[in-house]
Amino acid sequence: MLRIAVIGGGPAGLFAAIRAAKRGARVSIIEKMKSPGRKLLISGSGQCNLSHAGEIEYFLSRYGEAGRFLRPALFHFSPRDLLRFFEDRGVSFETEEGGKIFPKSRRARDILQVLLREIEGLNVQLLTASPVSSVGHGPDGFTLTTSMQQTGSWDRVIIAAGGASYPATGSDGSGFSLAAQLGHSIVEPRPALTDVAICSFRMKELAGISIKGCCVLHFRGDKLLARLSGDLLITHTGFSGPVIMDASRNIRCGDTLVPDFGGLGSGTADALRCFAEKNGKKQIKSVSRLLACPEALLEQLLSTAGIEGGIRLGELSREKRRHLAETIAGSRYTVASTGDFRDARVTAGGVDRREINPKNMESRILPGLFFAGEVMDIDGDTGGFNLQAAFSTGALAGDNSDLKDQ
Repeated sequence: MLRIAVIGGGPAGLFAAIRAAKRGARVSIIEKMKSPGRKLLISGSGQCNLSHAGEIEYFLSRYGEAGRFLRPALFHFSPRDLLRFFEDRGVSFETEEGGKIFPKSRRARDILQVLLREIEGLNVQLLTASPVSSVGHGPDGFTLTTSMQQTGSWDRVIIAAGGASYPATGSDGSGFSLAAQLGHSIVEPRPALTDVAICSFRMKELAGISIKGCCVLHFRGDKLLARLSGDLLITHTGFSGPVIMDASRNIRCGDTLVPDFGGLGSGTADALRCFAEKNGKKQIKSVSRLLACPEALLEQLLSTAGIEGGIRLGELSREKRRHLAETIAGSRYTVASTGDFRDARVTAGGVDRREINPKNMESRILPGLFFAGEVMDIDGDTGGFNLQAAFSTGALAGDNSDLKDQ
């Protein structure tokens, strides 16, 4: 009987262990924390946005350059397969507008309890409070050292130790060093799905205001890197919301963001002119009916443009209309920083994808070594895509860990 060690008791590790045990392997999960699934419990603010209602092709577009790598995993164990697994075990789901899928109970613990019952029923050994300090490989297989003791020899090892985000949950980057010990390259880890802080930010009093479907241009120097679109949230220090968080994997300190707060883009100036011609006796604040931004935000933008809120539209000169349009749709905000690993929902970077076979999650460098979840250089947008990737890669690794031709 094959002996398989799974390093990490998060969703990827738990599911890899379940799939491997169902194929007859003797499986042990080695988890550094006192209890498994710590990060799963806080996913979706504890409500567990498990997956998304989009088709697989839509999923593949939500992982940046890693989408192609994840194709075999997502087709092997699809979002529909994931929901069916939990539905067969008594969990019901509901889909929010926009496609996010949650358990109806809105309790991440319900998802974790299903996984724990499953490993118990399959006689998977769960070793907690056992951080793995080193891993080696020799003629007799793999050796692991935890708490200064070796755990014996293993035929296969699946590293599913997570990334470096939310380190208090055990996801502290230790999986990267274990992979490096076995010869793997690590793409520099960086925070992803995080907020950005803006230099000399002047909208602190507007924290909490959200702009639906906001278009944002992302510049590095004079080069336009991306045209983004999605909901934007103003915070005490800068910007957040899906449009920012999804792009944060590519945002760097010193980059420039240009949000269109009015929703009219290059047509803002013409729209202001036409509106002013038809509503000359109304106060400038009435422009909020024309624009996507809330009135409180408009007042801030008027102040930034040096325009008094009580002025009538007919009194607004052509030059002031142009300046207001630029302030609404063309103001440049310089990124002071992105959130750190304590705040980031996921980690970008990790074990280099080029060194992993996407068809089975096995190392191209060392046969018998597999990877699952966030420890690899994969990260998705907000909306359930990262948990789905964890389960899908865990399933693929677990199902292939008993390969006889290695």
